[in-house]
Amino acid sequence: MCWAMYLFTDNVIDEIKWDDNNPGLFIEKIYKEKNMDYNVNNWNENNKNIYYIGSSQGCGCGWQSPNHEFLDLNDEDEKKEYENKIKDRIELFKILNKNINNGSFFIICWEGDQGNEIKQILNFNIELIKDDNYQFEELIKYMI
Repeated sequence: MCWAMYLFTDNVIDEIKWDDNNPGLFIEKIYKEKNMDYNVNNWNENNKNIYYIGSSQGCGCGWQSPNHEFLDLNDEDEKKEYENKIKDRIELFKILNKNINNGSFFIICWEGDQGNEIKQILNFNIELIKDDNYQFEELIKYMI
């Protein structure tokens, strides 16, 4: 099962398409008409724009701390995964830093848990995204 990250903002953010040949951060606007399977509208406030933000893994799993798993950095595949997670989180920081406004927030959940009850609201310093040891939690409303 994969993680999913949703950003809620009054800003309009340029979408970035997923590229199979060059995996990286991607941004997809959630439209009520097209994405009814996403119950993220249960979390929406004041008709904010909703964006799915994915990582180089093709989902939100790249937002997990690079140190979350015990990776063998002598193994080329695991080393690349570690490096990609760090790169993804730096790109995420840049996107959020550029596009947030007062009242913006994001929520991370496991796929299938979209719209479930929020466990906690947390005022979040986006600088933490650049900390390899910082681990996001599911169903926390991260106020930016």
